[in-house]
Amino acid sequence: MNTREWEISKLDKDVAKNIAEECDLSYFLSVLLSIKGIKSKDEVFGFLEGYNKFSDPFDFIDMDKLVSRVNRAILNFEKICIYGDYDADGVTATSMMYLYFKSRGADVIYYIPDREDDGYGLNTSVIDKLNSYGVKLIFTVDNGISAFNEIKYANSLGIDTVVTDHHRPPEKLPDAIAVVDPFREDCKSEFKKFAGVGVAFKAIVALESEKSTNLNDIINNYGEFVTIGTIGDSIELIGETRDFIRKGLKIISRAKRPGIRVLLESAGLYGKQLDATNIAFGVVPKINASGRMGSADRAVKLLLAETTEDAEMIYNEINSENNLRKSIESKIMESIDSQFIKEPNRVLERIIIAEGKKWHPGVLGILSSRVMIKYGKPCVIITYDDENAKGSSRSIDGFSIHEAISSCSSVLERFGGHPMAAGLNLKKENIGKFKNLLIDYANREENIPFLKTHIDCKLNPATISEEMLYDLDRLKPFGTGNNEPIFGLYSMVLKDITSVGGGNHLKLKFVRDKAELTVMYFRKSIKRFPYCVGDTLDLAVTLNKNEYAGFISLSIYMIDLKLSSVDTNRVLTLNRLYEKFKNGKNLNKEELNLITPTRENFADIYRYIKSNKRPIYKAEIISSMINSNDINEAKVSIALDVMKELRLADISSDAGEHEIIINNMKGKVNLDSSRILRSLKEI
Repeated sequence: MNTREWEISKLDKDVAKNIAEECDLSYFLSVLLSIKGIKSKDEVFGFLEGYNKFSDPFDFIDMDKLVSRVNRAILNFEKICIYGDYDADGVTATSMMYLYFKSRGADVIYYIPDREDDGYGLNTSVIDKLNSYGVKLIFTVDNGISAFNEIKYANSLGIDTVVTDHHRPPEKLPDAIAVVDPFREDCKSEFKKFAGVGVAFKAIVALESEKSTNLNDIINNYGEFVTIGTIGDSIELIGETRDFIRKGLKIISRAKRPGIRVLLESAGLYGKQLDATNIAFGVVPKINASGRMGSADRAVKLLLAETTEDAEMIYNEINSENNLRKSIESKIMESIDSQFIKEPNRVLERIIIAEGKKWHPGVLGILSSRVMIKYGKPCVIITYDDENAKGSSRSIDGFSIHEAISSCSSVLERFGGHPMAAGLNLKKENIGKFKNLLIDYANREENIPFLKTHIDCKLNPATISEEMLYDLDRLKPFGTGNNEPIFGLYSMVLKDITSVGGGNHLKLKFVRDKAELTVMYFRKSIKRFPYCVGDTLDLAVTLNKNEYAGFISLSIYMIDLKLSSVDTNRVLTLNRLYEKFKNGKNLNKEELNLITPTRENFADIYRYIKSNKRPIYKAEIISSMINSNDINEAKVSIALDVMKELRLADISSDAGEHEIIINNMKGKVNLDSSRILRSLKEI
């Protein structure tokens, strides 16, 4: 794992104490509530038990127009098409609206655009197809707010459009019968944090208002769709959305729809207590897989399946393609890693860019996320054919990748997205120009933030108990806007390392004073673990409930770890100086002095590596273990480059982790022959 900046939440102990006393809660739970900014008694119980206040759907501007036009279409038996999207939000919204319109006796069909053939949202060729089917009303879900030209074209064919969306609207709205979007400037709805499926659900509530249908009945009928789609779209779980998800998880657990039951069974979740996390990792990826590798239409059919046999047949097809997706993703990741090994300066840039011919476009988003997390930097992954290219990007909090990409608009065909993720299309011939423009933009930015490990609060290992699990349960559902708490365990001495799970995971034992803890570190092998028994480490962990045969136990899972003596912000700042030098950027005298190792520094670093047998080395570990005021992480990185250059050692590096094998050299090596050291002196 790359080094991250560690930051810990500020704790007001007086606020936590007041919550504990006024609300009769444990101090542990009160601390976690106060860290979330919850202070008053009403806020505490509203958060823990739900406010159970759902906004009036008619607070959305144009909702009255939507109701009028839809009711007229149903009454006159006009053909309606629900036009969705190929992700979990769009799929669940499409499924939900289809079932609702069917329950009203409507003449309804649905259309999910193909990721490759149609692209995102409405397009004129599909509108032509819908016109040939006799469609008179298009009802969009999770799209449409930017479809100005497409809706104008539909109007010319005599097809009306009703838009329900949750994306930020452009300056000019499309000429639809109704445009229902909470982010319209003139929308009166106080609560805005809805997924596309959430906005569509509000439309159902509005359509049912004339019949005075009980809201709980509507939630029971469609709550699982809203819950899965909202979690799948990473919508903040706060306010009204949080209350809804709490109800929806209970509805999903009943698995009354065969498709949802099959999804739960396949993820090992059927019959278990559900939360937003296991839905996000166990259910949502299977729905998304359908649209990544082919047509998302199959995911809608799965959710609409009326028998278990039909659901299992459709699921097996989707699951087979999901496995294929994993295989394709793995192979492309190998290509990206190979590209970085051949051209190591790519990962030294402030934005990482990789491109390849005919990489599957359906996995670009996943791959850009993986690369971003691995290297701790904004990332763009591009695929191209003989003429065209398309890319997907992911960023870190505090750096808008959308703004960065928009600065390159002169060489792009089109682009869109938001600060944390964006997509783009361009001509193959412009890939080089785009890369240069994007990197230049990043180099002009003074302070691109670092990827962070956020600690909610420190824990004394001696105080950890199973009772804490019940307090954590009260904070659920966890998700965007209400993240699962991460706890800091500081100055823990590593006592034992055991490989488990066929060598894919580690079971680590730590001790501090008289307290001993076992921590699971998933997806980390001994070969890639840079720490040794006896090291004193700081841990970032989560506390998790395990249920087996009716018994509950507490498990501790590793999120991040570092040497206790390491200041991660200092490490990252020095790493950035090292990268600046490697990329040929100008350094001032003070910066040069900070990163240039002396002969004595070099000798100390070489001796340490030769006399220690760590499987993997990190610059900050070497610097910390030598414990010299004159040696820092940047000097270590330069020294490793020189050792590799002069063949003093064979070094393979990956995301700041180095496998080092010292070579047996005959005679002395002249450091003055190093091109790297000469270039430092010349500067």
